[in-house]
Amino acid sequence: MGILRKGEKPVVHEPLLWSEDCTIARAIRTGDNWLYAWIAQQAVAMEKLSKRSGIPAARLDDLWRNQEATDGELAALAGPFRTDAASLRASINFAININSKGMVA
Repeated sequence: MGILRKGEKPVVHEPLLWSEDCTIARAIRTGDNWLYAWIAQQAVAMEKLSKRSGIPAARLDDLWRNQEATDGELAALAGPFRTDAASLRASINFAININSKGMVA
């Protein structure tokens, strides 16, 4: 979070929760990787994501290449993406389902 000026109140963001009609789902339907869809939606640079989540950049690259994410990694990514681990897991399962059916638009 940036530096607040005197009297300034922090902006409270509502969490972005998964649904099959959200922008992340639309990105996955058009062929984006689940991780890229979240990065693009939340405008988080890979370096910043690595720093905020504590996940090394090389491991984020592995996730980008569709390696399995652990529950701990999803919990760590939930904060920077302003969501919960369940929403991240749901987007991964959605991407697997889309890719297995060849439904990419």
